[in-house]
Amino acid sequence: MHEASIVLGIMSIVEEEVKRLHLNKVNKITMCLGEFTCAEVQTLRDCFELVAEPTLAAEAELIIESVKATAECNRCRKVFPVKKQEMECPYCGSKTMRLKSGRELYVKSFEAD
Repeated sequence: MHEASIVLGIMSIVEEEVKRLHLNKVNKITMCLGEFTCAEVQTLRDCFELVAEPTLAAEAELIIESVKATAECNRCRKVFPVKKQEMECPYCGSKTMRLKSGRELYVKSFEAD
């Protein structure tokens, strides 16, 4: 269950910024999660509730923005949505591509008082 370590990392980032800015309470944390990160959204939410409870983020809302996976074809250079089981360019049929999005995992923002 790597979701727990993800949430611990998120909380570490937010807590560091809250201390640096001399804030007292975290109201909302927004994170971006690519569909190829293999993290389960509900498990992230459950872990967040447990980890945030004894912190300044105890009542914070966790917003998870999903980022769709896209790739760029190495042959025709077109960008298109991809799924793990469909790794072929829909324009030219090439199987060589570079993932452009879908692996994101970061804190986008947070709101605090």
